[in-house]
Parts: sequence; structure tokens; C-alpha cells
Amino acid sequence: MSSKINWWKVLLEIPVIVFSILLAFVLNAWRDRLNETALEQHYLKELKNEFLINQSELESDQQFRQDQIGALNTLIFLSARDSLDYVSVDSLSRLISYALPSRFYSPTEAVLNDLISSGNLGILQSQKLRKLLLEYSVFKSKALILERTERKSIEEQLEPYLIENGALMSFGRRKYRHLFPSEGSERQRINRLLSDRKFLDILYLRLDRVTVAYNFEVPLGTRMDEILQIIDQELDE
Repeated sequence: MSSKINWWKVLLEIPVIVFSILLAFVLNAWRDRLNETALEQHYLKELKNEFLINQSELESDQQFRQDQIGALNTLIFLSARDSLDYVSVDSLSRLISYALPSRFYSPTEAVLNDLISSGNLGILQSQKLRKLLLEYSVFKSKALILERTERKSIEEQLEPYLIENGALMSFGRRKYRHLFPSEGSERQRINRLLSDRKFLDILYLRLDRVTVAYNFEVPLGTRMDEILQIIDQELDE
């Protein structure tokens, strides 16, 4: 004997079942959102620490470039006005030594690389922050190319010239200054260098390269400032 279906009971159970399913979806979505929020906060804190380190390095690089630009301008100014004899040998040697180094921006990027390579960039709620992080990556790549070009010009032009003129050991490596024991011999060497048109052309080229690198990395620093500002805002919310 077949039993009758209690349609009233079925009709009452359907909303309960539907509600239970929807509640389960809502709870799962809520848990997922909590997990994403926790992961976002983790990335924001780690990004902040990473960019603070990188900001400090970039500021140090830029300060050194400012010193280089000042030293190269001073050398060119003194050479053009035949004022070398009024400046001490130590001061001239120090100024010339600024022409040799090149600074490389070597940022710490473990967190940023993980964020991008893992596909978790979308976890960051701020669209502006995501945009700035991608812009920073592009600018940083271009800056590294520019720095390598700067270093190449030193290796191919300045260093060979100083080696050819027996001056690299004196100006590039201070521990070898005893090779020129008397101030008179070193002054003569410096005067010859700074009166040589080829050396002055190299100084002008170094000044141009350093200035270009400095000006190019200014917007890189600006983006880092903006990134840190947005991160602080996101962490405060």
C-alpha cells in the first residue's frame, strides 16, 4: 500500500533546505574573506618592511650621485679657469675619485616577487596600490639597464684612460697612494690629467651619465613614497 506524499511538509522543508545551503555559502564566503583579509594584511606588512629597506638604499644611492655631480662640476669648473694650483692635492684627488664609482640599486624584492608570481596581486584591495607596484617594477627594470650602461662607460672609457696614464692606482684605490710619494709628482699628474681635453671630455660624459641616472631614479623614489603611503592607509583601516 503506497503512502501519500505530504506536500505541505515538502513545501515547508524546501525553504529550510535552500536557506541552509545559502547560509553555508555565506559562511564559506565569510571565512574565505577573512582568510584573504589576513593574507592581505600579511603582504602589506611585509611589503612595507621591504620598501622601507629599499627606500633607504635608493636615498643613499641618490645622495652619492648628488655628491658625484657636485664633484664633477667642481673639477670641470677648476679646469676651465686654471685654478688647480689653488686647491690641495688631497682635495683634487678626492674630487677625481668621485668619477670612478657607479651605484647599483639592488632592492630586496622577495615579497613583491612572491606577490606577483603567485598571482596574489589581486588580493590587494587598493587598485591604485596594484597599479603603483607594477609601475615601480617597470621603472626599476629600466633603472637597472641605465645603471649597467653607466658602469659600461666607466669600464670602456674612464678606467682604460686612467690605466694608460698611470693614474688608476692613485685615484681609484687609495691604499696605493704611496706609489706617488711626493706631493709634487702627484700634483703634476693631476694637472696633466685635468689639462687633457680627452680627460675633460670623459668627465663631461660621466657628469651626463650620473645626472641622467639621478633624474631617472627620482620618479622611482616618488612611487616608493606613494606605495608606502597607501600601505599605511590600508593597514590603518
